[in-house]
Amino acid sequence: RVDPELRGCFFFEIARPAPKTPGAWRKLIQGRASSLRIAVTRERVGNALSHKRELVATASLDWRKALLDRGGARSIALKAAGPDGVDGEVATLDVALDVVAVGGALDLPFQPDDVEDAMRKARSEHAEAARAFYLYAKQWWDGFAKGAGRDLQQREVKLFARDEAGEMRCVCSYVHPLRANRVLDGPHQAARFVSLLPLEKAGSVAGGNADTWHTPLATCARGSGDVWDHATLLCSLLRGYGLDARVCVGSMSDGRGGAQPHVWVATFLRTSVDASGRARLRVTAWESATGRRCSLAPLDAQARERYLSVACVFGDDSFHANKQPSDAILRCSWDLEDANAWLALDPRRLAALENNAAKGAMADFGLAAPLRDPRAMELEMERDLKALIERHREASRGLSTHWDADLGYMLQPSLAAYEQERVTGHAVDHADFQDAVRRRVPRGHCFKGFPTCFPHAHAGRALAALERGDLSRDVLDTQGEQVTHALRVRVFPYAENVCAVWVMLAVHYKKAT
Repeated sequence: RVDPELRGCFFFEIARPAPKTPGAWRKLIQGRASSLRIAVTRERVGNALSHKRELVATASLDWRKALLDRGGARSIALKAAGPDGVDGEVATLDVALDVVAVGGALDLPFQPDDVEDAMRKARSEHAEAARAFYLYAKQWWDGFAKGAGRDLQQREVKLFARDEAGEMRCVCSYVHPLRANRVLDGPHQAARFVSLLPLEKAGSVAGGNADTWHTPLATCARGSGDVWDHATLLCSLLRGYGLDARVCVGSMSDGRGGAQPHVWVATFLRTSVDASGRARLRVTAWESATGRRCSLAPLDAQARERYLSVACVFGDDSFHANKQPSDAILRCSWDLEDANAWLALDPRRLAALENNAAKGAMADFGLAAPLRDPRAMELEMERDLKALIERHREASRGLSTHWDADLGYMLQPSLAAYEQERVTGHAVDHADFQDAVRRRVPRGHCFKGFPTCFPHAHAGRALAALERGDLSRDVLDTQGEQVTHALRVRVFPYAENVCAVWVMLAVHYKKAT
């Protein structure tokens, strides 16, 4: 066992501007505490083909403790993360905390006992609010399950979920308006960013899959997540852009004539007023794992084919359970304001729970800008992938490999168009690219090209994927007269060092006579 050496200096903004009066300081320390959330990850880099980042521990620290012993060192207990997290600490993290004023001296007009009292009171109020909400939710559930005159207990109405730290929380607390800090240009780019995070369910030691949700902080720290994690992260980002986004829990087609549980995001928009004076409702489904969108109201063919039922819908400030006679998408009303169709949790109860909770990573967490230069990544991956392809063709078939640099350059507009299609959901005209290829490829030659998108820039893993695909392997192993390959890599960076890496391998060769 080797303890990792973790060193770093970080600044967190507590208040702007800094409090100047005793009253302002009292309001700050007696208000909702800002909890610093810490996620500890481990990256397995021994085998590059199975590179994985794992969330191993989490911790929460009230910044007000820095006021008790300024600059003093303290140990933070780290709790094992994931479905098999054990009670108690599994490690400790030593930190030194201090509070500083930017551009001036810091005068603290209170005693340590005042801070201790404020923290004690906040913990007590949070515990009482959580207890009161649980009792209310239990009563609400009993009324929902039996109050409609039919048994609704079989519907997938999910009110609580256990987070990465093992805490049972209301599902609404997993959603919070999240701003992308200028690293994502809008809702469509946010959906593309979330879709590039690998879909990975947290497994337990016994080999099963435990129902553990992750906060957006933990999901981004892991660099992957389950479908629940993708949905709550995407919903938080869409709400940050001002959209009325909610997480939907229901079922979808399994492709074999049956149903499987599913979760997705929906945005609600009231448009022009109809003849009865009511605003028309438009509801759009967003698939968090793919970024694809379709219409739920009015129901289009894609949504009709994909979604089967919806049991509940929730955001950070609302929760609605479907109490309609049928929860089938084909017969559902999506008007959440219709009390005959949807049973809502009292928003005042949700607000009370939120107001008495520690203001933590959900509110303060912001996405980080990419650190690596995408152009340098492209050049490095192209160089490495070309070398691997040359060795593969020589070792497997005894073939030499020749490269057409000019044709490789002409592949770039097509890769940009493919990424634009993934972001916008609309097809892009490739006529210019096709014309350029026809002009470049010699008369009497055939052309084949295969684009692939990867969420990483590792040449070895990319080649392994090309070898597995029938079409890409056909391009890779082309034999004949005057065989010439072309390669282009295009990296599109998003937040948190997440990238869409497009690779197009192409070949032209003389037609057989």
